[in-house]
Amino acid sequence: MTNKLSADIRLAEKRDLKKIMLFIKNEWSHDHILANNQLFFEYQYCSDNNVNFVIALEGKKILGVLGFIKSSDNEDSDIWLALWKVIKSKSSPFFLGIQMLNFLLEHKFNNVLCLGINESTIPIYKFLNFYLGSLNQFYIPNKKVKEYKIAQYNFNDQRIKRVPKRDVRYKLKEVTSSFLKKNFQFEQYKKRVPYKDWAYIDNRYFRHPIYKYNVYGIFFKEAIIALIVTRRVYSNASSALRIIDFYGEESSLPFIIEILQDKMHESKDEYLDIMCFGIPENILFESGFNKLKRKSSETIIPNYFEPFEQKNITIDFFVSSQEMGNVRIYKGDGDQDRPNKSYE
Repeated sequence: MTNKLSADIRLAEKRDLKKIMLFIKNEWSHDHILANNQLFFEYQYCSDNNVNFVIALEGKKILGVLGFIKSSDNEDSDIWLALWKVIKSKSSPFFLGIQMLNFLLEHKFNNVLCLGINESTIPIYKFLNFYLGSLNQFYIPNKKVKEYKIAQYNFNDQRIKRVPKRDVRYKLKEVTSSFLKKNFQFEQYKKRVPYKDWAYIDNRYFRHPIYKYNVYGIFFKEAIIALIVTRRVYSNASSALRIIDFYGEESSLPFIIEILQDKMHESKDEYLDIMCFGIPENILFESGFNKLKRKSSETIIPNYFEPFEQKNITIDFFVSSQEMGNVRIYKGDGDQDRPNKSYE
């Protein structure tokens, strides 16, 4: 066995798209949405004539793929890795995988992150001195629901926090993409990791071809100071309301959370939850959120809905830096909140 690799590694082009989809079908899963739905593939990974994939080739044959998602239109954007796979028959997949990652790291991107990492790849990230962590999950139960079909609670397991009363100086309003483009100061959060600009928010949440997201602005004295993105999920003839993303002034969250709780009550959602890293826990606790004990068998707040699994889930991540003070990660980042089937 040899570690010497002769693969040609480059960024993909539009002419490679069909071959990448076929590779995903053969090497990952035959029913993967990115193997079967070209429109969704183009939505998530294509812009102009660019395909945001690194590919490794031997002649015309693809040996490996590494997808990435930019968080802004900037040339030095932060990027999320997604869908990293080397052909099963390759004798040295570990080394080829590192070569593809190094190829990407040598480009002008700022921070490289990955949400939903495979346990088998953790040694690679440790070797590269990346920061490794996992999302925490916080929830507010709907105690008005008579029968829980998604969640499972033991209200004696912990003291459930009280949601604070809203502050009338703060308002929560659903906003349009054009409103955000004119009124939200994205540049104010340039030091956030990942930095998200209007183009990212517009494409990710307003233009999603399958999921319906609700994008709200948090307003203080008529000025928008934060964005909050939610999505309602369904299973077993019931629903849950999930906070998928948050961007802006985090201290405003306790003052508007009662409004989201009211929406949860109105729709009879079983819970309101948020999966995140970096936002100060005291802010979440002040907002009335309870921290999920992931290993608990008493309280279960599911994360997987396609297909539905009634169990607690850990989502691990890496960041190509040890400077974590400005890092904020949410369920909507990377490719974690995407359909698993084609919907065609």
